[in-house]
Amino acid sequence: MLRRTFIASPAFAAMASLPLARTMLAGRPAQAQARELEGSWIATEALRAGLAAPDLVGHELALGGDRFQISKAGIVQYGGTYTADPIPNPPWMDLEHQMGEVVGMTWSGIYRLEIDHLILCLNAADPNAVRPSDFVAGSGYVLITYRALR
Repeated sequence: MLRRTFIASPAFAAMASLPLARTMLAGRPAQAQARELEGSWIATEALRAGLAAPDLVGHELALGGDRFQISKAGIVQYGGTYTADPIPNPPWMDLEHQMGEVVGMTWSGIYRLEIDHLILCLNAADPNAVRPSDFVAGSGYVLITYRALR
């Protein structure tokens, strides 16, 4: 679980604007935080445009190195590369598709890690939509809660 303690002071605010300072303040290097994403995750809850999306429940998301794969019942649906930045609040993730029905598209989103759960809010319902800024599955967005399988 990522925990951050923020100190309200002008010096802190100035220092927090520097990427290296934010990394050090977060308690461990960004690379170590990003590695916490690696492994297999199973979708346990999902919303699309604010409505339940039971078709997404059961999807398995595998993250390793810079690669991702999404499968359902052992059949790969999507795959490609991903990038993530754990430093901003909220942290962000991009999934660049290199296989599946959305080849060439990028889903942009934000994520939150909570012990053994990964919560993703992505513009998967409308890849032309901007990156979400909050964990709300409004029009054009999906909000998926995954449980770790690792």
